[in-house]
Amino acid sequence: MVSYARYNRPKLNPEAGLAHRGYANTLLRPAHVMSKTISNKVFFPRLIFGYATIGLATVLAAWFSINRIENQVNAAPIVYEQALFNLRKIESLSNDAAEELFSYLLSGGEEELKEYRQIVETLPSNFNTFASSAMLSTPEEASQLAQFSAVKRSWGSFTSNAEVLIGEYQRKGEVSPANLIAVEKLLDDYQRLVNLLIEYEHAKAQDTQLQLKQIIGYSQLLLIIVAGVALAALTSVGVLMTRQVNGFVSRLQESHEDRSLAQVKSERLAAELIQFIDTANAPIFGIDADGLINEWNQTAAKITGFEKEDVLGQDLVQGFITEEYRESVKAVLDNAL
Repeated sequence: MVSYARYNRPKLNPEAGLAHRGYANTLLRPAHVMSKTISNKVFFPRLIFGYATIGLATVLAAWFSINRIENQVNAAPIVYEQALFNLRKIESLSNDAAEELFSYLLSGGEEELKEYRQIVETLPSNFNTFASSAMLSTPEEASQLAQFSAVKRSWGSFTSNAEVLIGEYQRKGEVSPANLIAVEKLLDDYQRLVNLLIEYEHAKAQDTQLQLKQIIGYSQLLLIIVAGVALAALTSVGVLMTRQVNGFVSRLQESHEDRSLAQVKSERLAAELIQFIDTANAPIFGIDADGLINEWNQTAAKITGFEKEDVLGQDLVQGFITEEYRESVKAVLDNAL
C-alpha cells in the first residue's frame, strides 16, 4: 500500500535545490537595506535644503517689497525740494524786479523798465510751477494754500501800485514820497510773506526727512523680523518633518527586519518539513494540479526503485498506475485536486 501527500506546487527543476519544492522566496539582502539607508541619508539633507530655500525666497520677497517702499518714500523729498527751489526762484525774480523798478525811478532808463516788466510777465508761470510742486508734496493742505494765496495777492498789490508810480514818474519826472513809501511797504509785506512761506516749506521738508528716516528704519527692522520669523518657522517645520520622516523610516526599517526574520523562520520551517518528508519511514509522494509528480521521498524511491530525479515532472497516473486502474485513480485524483 503506497501512500502519497499532495502539494499543489508548480513543476520545477529538480536540480534547483530547494527551489523545486516551492520555497525559493528571496530574503531581504543586507545590501538592499544599506541602499535604503544611503537613500535616506541623501533625502534628509535635501529636505532641509528645500526648507532653507523656501526661507531664503521668503526673505528675498520681503526685502524686495520693503525696498520698493523705501524707493517710493525716498522720492518724496525730491518733491519737497523742488517746491522749495521754485519758491526761492520766485523770491529771486521778485527781488530782481524790485531792483529794476527802483533803478528806473532813479535814473529813468528805459532798459530798467523793460527788464522790470519782463520779470513781472514771467512770474505768474513761476507761481503756477510752485503751486503744482506744492500740491504734489502736500495736496489739500489748507495752511499752505492760504499762505500761497496771500503771497500772490501781495505781489498783485505791489505791481498795481508800481504801475501807478511808473505812470506818475513818466508824467511828472518824479514821484511823490507818499506813493513811493506805499510801494516800498507793499514790497516789504510781500517779501515777509515769501520768507514765511519759505520757512514753512523748509520746516516741512525737514520734518519729512525725519519721518522718512524713521520709516526706512522701521522697514529695515521689519525685514530683519520677517527674516527671523521665516527662518525660525521653516526651521521648526523642517525639524518636525525630519523627525516624522526619521520615525517613519525607522519603523519601515524595523518592519523590513521583522519581515526578514519571519522569512528566515519560514524558510527554516520549510527546510525542516522537506527534511522530514525526505527522511520519513513511509513512502510519500506529491503531485501538482496537473497530476505531475513534484515530491518523491527517499522511502518511495527505495520501495519503487525509481529515483526522485527520474520521476519528478512525470504524470503519476500514466506512468505508475496500470491501465485497468487508471480511469478510477484519475477520477479520484481529479476530485481531490
